[in-house]
Amino acid sequence: MSTQLDADRDEEEVFYDISVTVDSKLFPTKDPVAENLKQTKIIFVIGGPGSGKGTQSRRVAEEYGFTHLSAQDILLNTMVVGSDRRKETQETVEHGELVPVKIKDAMMSSMDAKGILIDDYPWELKQAEEFEKKVARPSLVLFLSSSRATMKQRLLKSARKSDHATGDEELVTKQIEDHLSATQLIVEKYQRDNLIRKINAEEMPDKVFRQICEAIDSIQESSESDMASDGFLCRN
Repeated sequence: MSTQLDADRDEEEVFYDISVTVDSKLFPTKDPVAENLKQTKIIFVIGGPGSGKGTQSRRVAEEYGFTHLSAQDILLNTMVVGSDRRKETQETVEHGELVPVKIKDAMMSSMDAKGILIDDYPWELKQAEEFEKKVARPSLVLFLSSSRATMKQRLLKSARKSDHATGDEELVTKQIEDHLSATQLIVEKYQRDNLIRKINAEEMPDKVFRQICEAIDSIQESSESDMASDGFLCRN
């Protein structure tokens, strides 16, 4: 019995599908996606520009002993400046197809971690769906919520400090509106799945951190004994 694969895609995605097909034929009882990844605590951190996702993610990862992955860093490492395939890569990303595979590759080296914290991901609903299909379902989604005014103020302040081109108010406003439009569908999905915890990112950083700790600790209810043995406790 033959299997037809679409070869008109990124070569790494084609390779992934081939490996999945081979695995399913040779090991029919084996899940094509690594079982270890499915057992790992995966936490998404989403929020608008200027919400403090990166800062909080680094702090939380250190506190809990999680592996911290930045979706933006993974993407930047993929889209090498000057690469002949840069345009092809960008188009693939825009269709939501590449990043889940790249993140999965990064996660494979962190399967022994207490948990994996993925910062600034997913960016849109399709990526969330692709991640669940190709990798695993997240254990928790942290939504760092802040107002338009706060995001704008923080972005402009940061731009002025760095003399960055994104200090243009119109560009900042568009960046915020684009984020809000894309994020709404993601938030609604994870609300239906009862996986999302809203964090008030308007607060001072220490208070935001405490909210995040409480949200992470709350998922102990489903596997309290296992997580307690791994030290999933929010320390002062």
